[in-house]
Amino acid sequence: VEGTVWGKSAEEGSSIDFDSLEELFKLEDPKTVKQMTQQAKKSTRVHFVDSKRAHMISIQLTGLKLRFADIKKALLELDETVLNVEQLQILVHAVPTDTEKKKLLDYKGDYELLGEVEQYFLEMIPIPRLEQRIKAFIYKAQFESSVRKLVEDTTALSSAATQLQGSENFKNVLYAVLDAGNRLNANSFKGSAMGFKLDTLLTLGDMKARDRKTSLLLFLVQELLKRQKEIKFLNQELGAVAPASKISLEALKSALSDLRRGLKQVDEEILNAAVPLGEG
Repeated sequence: VEGTVWGKSAEEGSSIDFDSLEELFKLEDPKTVKQMTQQAKKSTRVHFVDSKRAHMISIQLTGLKLRFADIKKALLELDETVLNVEQLQILVHAVPTDTEKKKLLDYKGDYELLGEVEQYFLEMIPIPRLEQRIKAFIYKAQFESSVRKLVEDTTALSSAATQLQGSENFKNVLYAVLDAGNRLNANSFKGSAMGFKLDTLLTLGDMKARDRKTSLLLFLVQELLKRQKEIKFLNQELGAVAPASKISLEALKSALSDLRRGLKQVDEEILNAAVPLGEG
């Protein structure tokens, strides 16, 4: 470079403060740049869903660990290998309202700027009758186990009823209770009863003699054992009764009603299955 402008520059040295130059113009850490970009995007997010509701749904969606497109595909195909009952019960509470749908469909901005929940809702909107579909999906997934439980419970109740009806020893217990009740109530209108409700048996242990120790139940058992030794095998004869006693008839009726109601809902969804995608 001798004899050129560059040669003179080399002779005189630089007039620049290199420390300041490097501090001002050094390359930024790629991680820092990425974080700043993400923060900028986050601050410009577009939200249409109530913040509290969006926060809860966001937490639930994160727990699913599934891409929105995969969730949509599984819902459309009713694929139980992708979505289990627990996950479906989360999704049934993450359905956009009509107002949220309208706002999202009217949005003409950048899709990437939408909040996480808004992006999820926008992905699900084309699925017709989304909430009803998820409920029908839950019913389908639980149907087999629900029917199995109903069959088990009704079989247990039927077995217990058969044992009670066929047990002569149990009938003798009932006769003894009736005789004792009529004798103790001889001076009242209750003293000529022809029978009694079975839940009366539950009160026998509470009825005490004058010694405040002996219950009517204990007295009757002792008296029956004096005359009918085989009564001691009653518990073995009625082996199906104890398990059946733990079954709630109200819960059984409710489960049966739920099955019927769910089946009706599935029928409705089948009828609506012909609706073109996006018109639900």
